[in-house]
Amino acid sequence: MNTKLYIKTQKGKGVVFKKWILSFLSYLNPNSTILDVGSGLGYNADFMEKLGFNVVRSDVNEAFILFQKKPVIYFDVLMPPKKKYDAIFMCLVLSMFSPIAVPKILKNLARILEKDGLVTFNVPAEWSRADVKLLMSEAGLKIKKMSEDEAWKFLICAKS
Repeated sequence: MNTKLYIKTQKGKGVVFKKWILSFLSYLNPNSTILDVGSGLGYNADFMEKLGFNVVRSDVNEAFILFQKKPVIYFDVLMPPKKKYDAIFMCLVLSMFSPIAVPKILKNLARILEKDGLVTFNVPAEWSRADVKLLMSEAGLKIKKMSEDEAWKFLICAKS
């Protein structure tokens, strides 16, 4: 990804998937701490914070980390996690990895969820529902809600 070009073309565009984010947040307590994995430009984190949620922003890309006006932690989804969170939000991240890496990423995310924690993310619409359900089961996640549009499947999952 050309990060500088992405920042230039996306700067100021804001939140794209508000309906999905609001659906996810409706499952959480207002004092929940949400790890925003792959915060990018920070628009989703800004939106969730404006609604009163505690958001820990994270990314692996230095340009995104430097772009945001708020603290951003370095978090690599492929590395074993250390801290636990009430919820995890991840937008447009899984599609950047090879299919071989996705099961490991999902297992790592399930490990850092508190008991009764939730994770939400989107995957390309062409991923079959059967494959998505199998991935969630193998990662120790239970699908609470799955919706889709022409390009994406949006999932909200609980630690099982």
